[in-house]
Amino acid sequence: MKIINALFLLYCLTACNDVKTDSSQTKQEHDAQIVSKETISNLDFIEFVLDAKAEKLFETWAKYIEIQNLTTNIKQGDLSFFKDNSELLIALIEDFKATVPEQIDSPSIWVRIKALETKMYKLESAVSLPTTNKQDLTASIKELLIAFSNFNLQINKKFEKESQNIQKP
Repeated sequence: MKIINALFLLYCLTACNDVKTDSSQTKQEHDAQIVSKETISNLDFIEFVLDAKAEKLFETWAKYIEIQNLTTNIKQGDLSFFKDNSELLIALIEDFKATVPEQIDSPSIWVRIKALETKMYKLESAVSLPTTNKQDLTASIKELLIAFSNFNLQINKKFEKESQNIQKP
């Protein structure tokens, strides 16, 4: 009888350890999903918006507007687009790259597009992984927002450079 009681006690102790492990995994999943608007608004980065000259061009570029809306949703804490939606993300990125206007088609712009694409895939994987913690998810969000901001900055620079009329003597 003492052996049975000892085995039962040992079983109970090992079962308690499993419960602790499950609760820590649940906490990690919960932390990864809680990225609020306030957390994102507290991120420290410089946000560049499009110049008025560039805005006129991008009013008709639907995929740019879609990505801009996506970043706006991310700033609101809405990461639902990145949850189990990899086919749609791939299609969005491919369509975005395929519809780049000729006015901005240059190597410097393509580098920014590639950086933006990479950060979008990174955020998608961070949202999808159950082991992602809040700090990693927040860092991925910040990297994506910075990449989009840098893309806008590069477009503004391109328009500014083209608008300069420097006459050679």
